[in-house]
Amino acid sequence: MPNNLLNKSKLSLLTSGLLALTMVSIAPAQADNYSGTDYSRTVTKNDIGYVGVKAGILAIDNDQNASSIDKPKQFGGVVGYKLSENFGVEVDYSVTNDADVVSKYNGEGKYKVASYGMYVTYYYPFAKGFYAKSKLGAAGAEIDETYISTDNKKLKTSYDDVGIAGGLGIGYDLPYNLSVEGELNLLRSDFLDTNSLSVAMKYSF
Repeated sequence: MPNNLLNKSKLSLLTSGLLALTMVSIAPAQADNYSGTDYSRTVTKNDIGYVGVKAGILAIDNDQNASSIDKPKQFGGVVGYKLSENFGVEVDYSVTNDADVVSKYNGEGKYKVASYGMYVTYYYPFAKGFYAKSKLGAAGAEIDETYISTDNKKLKTSYDDVGIAGGLGIGYDLPYNLSVEGELNLLRSDFLDTNSLSVAMKYSF
């Protein structure tokens, strides 16, 4: 990806994150009317950890070697820690199933993606049981591709990259220290841009 496009992508992601924080900060002060018991541990409790599982779908934006590429299903886990009422840290890891790809040079094949990230998170309760979430940090992804040549030999290729990443989401607190979240996540790097939609179930302790 050209440097000017990369810089524009990073600037766009940072702008989106700042806009999200601004929007939630000027949201109605309705959350102040609720006591701590109206939310689960996710938002109102400090100094807690959480673990979770997630599933979703992944899209690769800029695989210039592919003339056609399917969107694979994505599965993974997440671990985080609340440093204060609004801020925390989070790491995640996910893998995809094998999906179809048609290369301009190698023909038809399969590919899968492994991705990981580390983020600073921001939470803001905006209604009873509901909270907004944004995150910004660094993430990486590795893509493994397998093709069958015309003489029935396997050709395997692999490449990876690390870049700036972030996400926006909405969560809802459930009983028994459980919460469910829906997120849109983006990764922007020199050679690899990905977008993913996921749903996560988390347990706080």
